[in-house]
Amino acid sequence: MRYLLISGKVKLRGPFDDYSEAPELISIEKNNVLPTVSRRYAGRELIDLWFWDNRVFAVRGKASFFTALHTFSGKPLPNIAETISDRNHQRALELLHHLIGDPNLHISIEKINSFEAVDSDSSLSLLQKELYKNENSLNVAVLTQICSQINVRGHLAILTQPYLDKIIAGKKTIESRFSKVRVPPFYKVKKGDVLLLKEVAGPITAIALVSKVKFFGPLEREDVEVVMRDYGEGLALEEPFTKAKQDSKYASLIYIGHVLPTKPLSILKSDRRAWVVLNDGVQSRIF
Repeated sequence: MRYLLISGKVKLRGPFDDYSEAPELISIEKNNVLPTVSRRYAGRELIDLWFWDNRVFAVRGKASFFTALHTFSGKPLPNIAETISDRNHQRALELLHHLIGDPNLHISIEKINSFEAVDSDSSLSLLQKELYKNENSLNVAVLTQICSQINVRGHLAILTQPYLDKIIAGKKTIESRFSKVRVPPFYKVKKGDVLLLKEVAGPITAIALVSKVKFFGPLEREDVEVVMRDYGEGLALEEPFTKAKQDSKYASLIYIGHVLPTKPLSILKSDRRAWVVLNDGVQSRIF
């Protein structure tokens, strides 16, 4: 599922069997902000409640918070709501309202047993934050520096329309590059890498996580047709593209995981490369 910029994801660690316990937030980090998303950070074991902007807390009364999150987001109440007192429900709502603020914010709730899967969303959020911080001076060198600082392998991917909008809307789940020679991203992009999605002659409008990659080549014309046909639903290609690329020798298929839209971010880029590997030597630690 995709969310607008005004949306936020909240993750709460179970179990939710403390039905009668009064809800309470417990500070575990300075300023309640996680200092790193590294899975090796020992402080992760203390986290019960994780917000999209990397604010984290331990909590008491998880069942009350879980019910209140449903109320806050306008979702149907879970079955455990019947066991939660009105007093505890209201208290959890008050605490969440203080943390989240905007009552119109679209909240996505995720119930998890551990925070192994949180790294990807947190890394995209960190990258978005750094892009906004440097939005008046973005160029390829700055993007490379940002990706290296937060320890992700980054790629600047230039896309034409309507394919960029299709990715953001979730209608295109595989980005592809067909070429006559071996050029990036052919064997240069990996699972866990991050894509900065930029429109041709336009701004960056989203960042996305790579969930899987496949590479093909060298190819004959009939092989290209097979690849386009077999992966057609995810590729969502249109006829002008398929005709223009029918003589390609190499194909890179990049499966798109989570997509995080950004406000339009202008970037100074003088060359005509359609794909820029930003920091090939950095090992991604998203997973």
